[in-house]
Amino acid sequence: MTKAIRQITDRFAELRRGVSKENRGLEVGPFFRPICPKKEGFNTITLDVFSRNELIKNYANDPNVYPYFDCIEEVDIVSSEPLLEAIRNSDIYKHEPNPEMIFDYIITSHHFEHLANPIQFLQAAEILLKPDGFLSMAIPIHTRCFDLYKPLTITGKFIDAYVNNIKAPSLGTVYDHITFGAHKKDGTPIGGAHKSNDNIKLIWDELENFQINPQFNKISWFKELQTNLSNGYIDAHCNFFNPYSFCLIIADLKMIGLLNNLQVHDICEHGLEFIVHLGKSDPVELHPCSKMTRTELVQATSAYSAYETYRADLSSAEIENETLKQLNAILESRSWKLTRPYRAAGELLSKLLVAMGRKKKQLISNFIT
Repeated sequence: MTKAIRQITDRFAELRRGVSKENRGLEVGPFFRPICPKKEGFNTITLDVFSRNELIKNYANDPNVYPYFDCIEEVDIVSSEPLLEAIRNSDIYKHEPNPEMIFDYIITSHHFEHLANPIQFLQAAEILLKPDGFLSMAIPIHTRCFDLYKPLTITGKFIDAYVNNIKAPSLGTVYDHITFGAHKKDGTPIGGAHKSNDNIKLIWDELENFQINPQFNKISWFKELQTNLSNGYIDAHCNFFNPYSFCLIIADLKMIGLLNNLQVHDICEHGLEFIVHLGKSDPVELHPCSKMTRTELVQATSAYSAYETYRADLSSAEIENETLKQLNAILESRSWKLTRPYRAAGELLSKLLVAMGRKKKQLISNFIT
């Protein structure tokens, strides 16, 4: 039985897949962990909103960053503009009329989820990549990081941001980013799939206690947040994914003509993230996700998040082996033998909840991730 989403151990090797040092590439936001550093001989253009000196100044007191200042390379293009405008207005390319098809590859790591207008970025990548070029991205799995309790993004949110030309995270997005982030009760990051719901809490957990605390009044805080946002950009995770939900969005955008060439060539998991390779050319072999119907992708998406959310408690719960086998089958195969478990995804998830004492025995028709 072949898993649709493979597991990998070397993220750097995976993100460098298909890259040669002779290729011309673009790395967006490499910061202190560049995937294709110039000092190792890669022919890479780097893009960031801050220069190297600004990055070092901004993170001078961050113990997670300052030991790696030597890894921060000079930024070739410093810009907060959308990708296509940033490239075309840069000193490197400003003398070329409408540069297109100039990169063999584009690489990003934990960047895509911050984009307020992801379609705009994907369309720019299509324009800037050569015919056989590819876009490789590392993206956090929402159930394995502080986005655990936030709902998955679906295609309509991408479309709304695109048609309304959204340029920055909205007030609501920033509010959710701050107040719905989760961590372990000891304050450490979630950082993976193996977690216990009993050991997780929202970073912003209290309600009235915060409201009446003279040191921190929520009403004053919210007014200040509105003021700060009106005066500048506030970074936030704007969208939330698992591997299947991402594949569905890309397929939808291609289906309705908002993407022309980019398609999923491969996708894999590494710890708290998935790594996806999108190519402009047709893949040698279709990825299993590309062979699924939309219904199957939606059901796999929901089953994946449900399994991720509740599997921490499976070891302490008495769950029938057959239920687990069927749920795993939803995640691992789409053969004809599994059409019934796909159709019965909601029923299977209900069994899990019942077995864990989370729900009385009754059939649920769907599961909202």
